[in-house]
Amino acid sequence: MGEKKKAKAVIVGGSTAGVSCAHALISAGWDVVVLEKSSQPPRGSPTGAGLALDRQAINIIDSWLPQPQLLQQTTLPLTIDQNQTADGEKEASRILTRDEDFNFRAAHWADLHGLLYNALPAEVFLWADGCLSQIRKTFLPDLKLRYSGYCAWRGVLDFSGNEDSETIRSIQRVYPDLGKCLYFDLRTGSHAVLYELLSKRLNWIWYVHQPEPGQKGNSVTMKVSSDMVENMYREAEKIWGS
Repeated sequence: MGEKKKAKAVIVGGSTAGVSCAHALISAGWDVVVLEKSSQPPRGSPTGAGLALDRQAINIIDSWLPQPQLLQQTTLPLTIDQNQTADGEKEASRILTRDEDFNFRAAHWADLHGLLYNALPAEVFLWADGCLSQIRKTFLPDLKLRYSGYCAWRGVLDFSGNEDSETIRSIQRVYPDLGKCLYFDLRTGSHAVLYELLSKRLNWIWYVHQPEPGQKGNSVTMKVSSDMVENMYREAEKIWGS
């Protein structure tokens, strides 16, 4: 009679934020269930995205892992943060800010998610069927997805074995501190983020302001076509200039 019941929570979304929320609540003594739109956990995806972790985030994540050294082994230290802008028409660029005491670590999304997911009890996760799923339509029929005003091209380039290629050398000439710097590149109507990950991988994101694209299938992530790639080249020439 005197026992206090555990608080309970349902977390909608099992990406790194949702997994982190689950760890925090479980550490505080809660019973947790995570509902994730994907049908299964990522299994060492070679593509995806990078994440920059500050010192506080690193300390918190370390406290959740059975072997804290795993986070250090799967991330790359970033010691510099540089924000820069450029004018494609004038082919001129300048540095806005530069912090040489950045003290972050760069993680591949799939690597970090795997560490966090594997440290949770297996029964915590329930897998669903996409962000345009029947679950959403049934329980939240009036909730509509809202377009943010921009699209993001993103990916991870594995250049292991191609370190001396002209493409990689050209990137390193433009971004000489790659490997220790997070570059934030501001351009008219867009901005880009570039930094290196562990094991010779480059994380890149290009945000472009554009009209809302049409949805296909049950995902807001579009498969890339040859026409899309050609359009990217054209847009890059206009925005970056060189």
